[in-house]
Amino acid sequence: MWIGLAAESLFSGQGFHISLSGLITTEVIMPKKKPTQKRLKELLHYDPVTGIPTWKVFRRHNANIGDVAGYINKRGYRIISIDDHPYKASRLAYLYMTGNFPSEEIDHENRIKHDDSWGNLRPLSRLGNNLNRGIMANNTSDVTGVYWNKKLSKWRSAINVNYKYIHLGYFKDKIDAVVARWEAEKKHGFCRFQSSSAAFEYLRGIGAING
Repeated sequence: MWIGLAAESLFSGQGFHISLSGLITTEVIMPKKKPTQKRLKELLHYDPVTGIPTWKVFRRHNANIGDVAGYINKRGYRIISIDDHPYKASRLAYLYMTGNFPSEEIDHENRIKHDDSWGNLRPLSRLGNNLNRGIMANNTSDVTGVYWNKKLSKWRSAINVNYKYIHLGYFKDKIDAVVARWEAEKKHGFCRFQSSSAAFEYLRGIGAING
């Protein structure tokens, strides 16, 4: 019994429950507690102009005071671990500047996901954030939602709204497909979210619209 109690004392609070027999019986799932602004500022300095977060404390074996915090993941976002929990740097920047964790997603206005400068960040609904996504890699028209259909030898125009695919039609001329896309963007309020529209930029570039 003494061994079990000693083990319980030794391992108490480390995520395990120790029986009196000294055997590990269950693993306790520790709840994720979001950091406060005070806690964040104890650990990090955030430069709102550059968006670069740096450590204010020594981070065991992987970082020194003054080092840039976190890493860029495969999706292009900077990820920072605070008290053993990973967070997007953009969300931590919002907490650092406002004192509150964002209830909505944080969008990068210029679409550079690791540019966490304060002027580039804005809270958006999931819909708004999806609308601000760039052109897909398989797009051949350089305009979001406009694709060349080889079978029909026509341009297809489409738009996604609230996860619903809306077909806008097939067009012989690319410009007509782009116009259809731009009109749909205006109808569904995409312009309220997008820092720029590929359809708008294309039409403006060929002199079809002013702006």
